[in-house]
Formats: sequence, C-alpha cells, structure tokens
Amino acid sequence: MNSQCLKIIIFLLLLPLQGCQPVKLDKLSLPKDFGDDTQISLSLSTISISDSLLLSGAATSVTVTIRDTLNNIYTKNSLTIACSISGGVSDGSFSSVTDNQDGTYSLTLTSSTSGTASKVSCSINDQSITSTAPQLTVEFTPLAISGVALWLDASQLNLSNNDSVSSWTDLSGKDNHSEQATAGSQPTFLTGQLNSQPAVSFDGTDDFLQLTTAITMTPATVFIVGRYNASTTMPYMGNDTNNAFIGYAGGSVYYFSTIDNISVTNALPSSYQIYAANAYPTGTDSTISIDGASVVTGDLSLGASSILYIARRNAERFNGDIAEVIIYETNLSTAQVSQVESYLSDKYAITIP
Repeated sequence: MNSQCLKIIIFLLLLPLQGCQPVKLDKLSLPKDFGDDTQISLSLSTISISDSLLLSGAATSVTVTIRDTLNNIYTKNSLTIACSISGGVSDGSFSSVTDNQDGTYSLTLTSSTSGTASKVSCSINDQSITSTAPQLTVEFTPLAISGVALWLDASQLNLSNNDSVSSWTDLSGKDNHSEQATAGSQPTFLTGQLNSQPAVSFDGTDDFLQLTTAITMTPATVFIVGRYNASTTMPYMGNDTNNAFIGYAGGSVYYFSTIDNISVTNALPSSYQIYAANAYPTGTDSTISIDGASVVTGDLSLGASSILYIARRNAERFNGDIAEVIIYETNLSTAQVSQVESYLSDKYAITIP
C-alpha cells in the first residue's frame, strides 16, 4: 500500500460521523514503569489511623498511602503531606511527617479535646485526598486536665469477685499506689456494682489502704464515686491527724482540713453518688457537690492538710464501697469540674444536672 492510500484511509477513519461531535479523550495515565506520564490519584490514595477511639492525651499513628490512577503505589517523587481534623468536637495535634520512601507517609496524632467524632483529612501537595476519611473519637479521661495527684479506678483492677485487694494501682502516672500488706485489713473487690462497673468494699472495722506517699491537699479538688453502708463516722480518706477529705458523720456530709471543716446535713444515701470537693485556701469559698449539684459552700482554712489513707482517719474506718477516686493538687475551674463529673456520670450511669 502506497503512502497516498494510507493517508486517505486515516483521513476517513478520523472523519466524524455527520450529526455527531468528535470525542476528546482524556490523557491516559500510565504506570510509573512506562515513563513520566504517571498521575497521582486523589480518590485512590488513602488515609488510615491505627485507633479510631482514643482517650484524651493518647496518640495514634496516621498513614497516608499514595496511589496513581491505575491504583499502583506511587514512589516516584517526594510529596508534601499535610493533615487536619474537622467536622466534630474531638481534636488533636499532628507531628511532623515522615516519608517512608515506599509510597507511604506517616505521622503521629495526639488527641486533646474529647467529644463527637471528627474527620481526619490529608492533602497531597495542597490537593485534598478524596477517598473516605477515617473518623476519630476522643474520650475524656482525668489525665486530660493537668494536676492529677491520684487516680484509683476499680475497673482497672485485674481481679475476680470477692478477691482481696492488696494493692490498688494509681493511674495518675505518679505511682502513688494504695496498698495493704495485712490480709485481714484488705478490702474486697466486688463486680457488677453500678452500670456493670466494679468497686472496692471496705468493712468499717479494719479495712484500709495506705498510699505510697502522702498527698498535699492545699489546695485540692477531689472526686469520689462511692456509697456508705453504715451511718457511723466514716471518712473516705484521711491521715493520722484530724484530716478527712469528704466523709459522713452525725447525719452530715463533711470536708475536714487540719483545722477547719464545712458540712451539710444529708440523709445517708443508699446508692452510689459522685462526691466532688473543691478546697481553696482561706479567702475563697470551698464547695462540696453531690451528683453535680452544690450542697455546701464555705470558707475553709486548709492548714497543712494531707492524706495518707483510703478509708481511714486515725482509728476511724470507712464502711462502704468506692468505685473511683480522683485527686488534683490544684483547684479546677467550674468547667473542668463539670468535665470530670460528666465523665463519671457517663461511666457509672449516675444522673447529674
């Protein structure tokens, strides 16, 4: 076939049909092995996170995988990756990005604000990845607020029902564990107490736990989830002097310091309650709240207050059950107190305002 015939055939093939518009084809993106025409796909590139549910302050790994338009891993060029969180209350911060040289980029997301699920989005060279974005939910923990001096949570004890409790692990990071070496003075672990959560039960006779190190309570904010099983004088915690931080005596709930106290008449509760005390030095009113409602406010001279025991003050012993204890060596704001109370309310299904 001569060249003139070939030109005529090509012309006829390319001639559009009458009444039809010519179709313009998009550029075909070839895999990287075929040359320089490879294009990154924003819809095939992906974002993944190691954990979709984090406690506040915890971290998770974020991985961005780059793919081209034929779904091959793209490794040709180093890219600029940026990530953000949007669309919900949960929040956090990102570390710098590491190029793993294998088509993936990794960074660490450290959670902060707790709340509803948020979307984790990332971009490649300022172009947003359009594949399905993972969701992150951050749950509040007491450690989200600085100043935690002690955190005892019965749900973190690896025990069976009616086991003796020789040590209650401190979750604050201060390793201020509560311990009892004497078998006869060890409290009892109880399962399924409220909202399927466990508690530690003290007999009111000789049961108590001793902290590794006494905690200074000037100032302090204290949260306790517990209940009394008898109407005798019962401190939730104290030391070998007159200190007792939240207790029950003579029909009243009280907060004692070394030299002073505030109290309010309160019927002996038959169920678990959330007790919160925000103890200020002289000059600012201290408060006691029960289940999120303030029950007493007053000026409290704290003196050299400290606690060394759980369920003991001097010779007095607490008769009742404790599910959780949180102590901050600082005064929390009203909003922060509400955060902790909401956390305890949700966990133990205790209604608060």
